[in-house]
Amino acid sequence: MKRPKHLQNPPIVDSICEIRFDSSLPMDIVPGVITSALKTLKISEIEKLPILQIPESVRNMDSNLLYAPYYKAKVEDFTLQFGARVISISSPMPYIGWEQFLPMIEKVLKEVLATDEVMTQIKRIAIRTVNFFEDDILDNLKFKVSTPISGKKTQYHYTDHYEDKGFIVRTTIANNASRAIPQKEMELGSVLDIDSYTEKNSNADLTLIMSNIGITHEKGKNIFFDLLNQDFLNTLGPAYD
Repeated sequence: MKRPKHLQNPPIVDSICEIRFDSSLPMDIVPGVITSALKTLKISEIEKLPILQIPESVRNMDSNLLYAPYYKAKVEDFTLQFGARVISISSPMPYIGWEQFLPMIEKVLKEVLATDEVMTQIKRIAIRTVNFFEDDILDNLKFKVSTPISGKKTQYHYTDHYEDKGFIVRTTIANNASRAIPQKEMELGSVLDIDSYTEKNSNADLTLIMSNIGITHEKGKNIFFDLLNQDFLNTLGPAYD
């Protein structure tokens, strides 16, 4: 099946690129070095995240906190989060499209990598995209679940993992989702959450990192389009080459 190049009406409500890394610098100075490196991009609105209230010794022992960001900031309309072992870039919403998102990812990484030893080894590259739908998305997917239970299903939550040559796509489908809309009541609906990543260790080389980011994005995008029924896909305004 031919996949669209992009959607005119994308259902994306959150899109983030995350890079986890090792550094040869002392961990306590890495965030400051990243901040200095991004001054050329006019980093602003820097704020501490609550994790900094947890002692460093505890953060280093807890695998759930090891790659958590310490600070949040802005570069243009993009949101950055970064810490001693991680940096992430989030697209502005409404989603601006991969063609505009990707260049900012490259700009940020280029400036950080220009400072020697901040990133010495890349541990994980991930692209996570959360898609929100007002209706029950399960009715519009090729994904089917059968059950012998006759009662009406009111909630569901499914997670699948797909692996291809070291790249993994985790899809989560759920109907008990909500989102906040400015000056409106909370909106209820369903989500298709696609987390694409690779945990292949690699050198901190910009060309290699950007290549893996592109592959990671493409893997997730392909599964998104493969899951949707064609009739529903048509309502999102698919644009083909």
